[in-house]
Amino acid sequence: MFELDARSRELVSKRLATSTRRGYRHGFERFRSFCLSHHLPYLPTDRQTIRRFVSWLDSEGLSGKTATVYVAGVRSEQLEHGFEDPGRNDHYLSMMLKGLTNQTRPDTYKRKPLTIEHLRQLKVDLFGSLILRHDQLMLWSAFTMAFYGMLRVSEYTS
Repeated sequence: MFELDARSRELVSKRLATSTRRGYRHGFERFRSFCLSHHLPYLPTDRQTIRRFVSWLDSEGLSGKTATVYVAGVRSEQLEHGFEDPGRNDHYLSMMLKGLTNQTRPDTYKRKPLTIEHLRQLKVDLFGSLILRHDQLMLWSAFTMAFYGMLRVSEYTS
């Protein structure tokens, strides 16, 4: 029987993709830290604690998408340890996550547009470098094609 129990735990651990597992693990670690700093139990936990966690994530400036992944990680961890899912049928929690997702935040990082001045400086730097002439011409061709064709990196490197 012990082997069957071990096999069932192994199957449960393989249900998620590696990247999902990583996101869930990080989310649960944030939840655990939150609970410890607020003197709340994290295993098992309850609906109110998860709701407070979402409010805290909002105060930390996290996006609704990230908060949703973190909450999914908390819920998954609860189930893996044999506890009830505290977020099951919690419509208030769903509404909180939806509100957090819909909330507009100021953009913290905006890419500046690439201008013709950037392209001119790139040309000066490129042709003033010690790179072989035919490599300079090849790179300049790629840069101008990307600039004028407004290509993404993956479109001209593949």
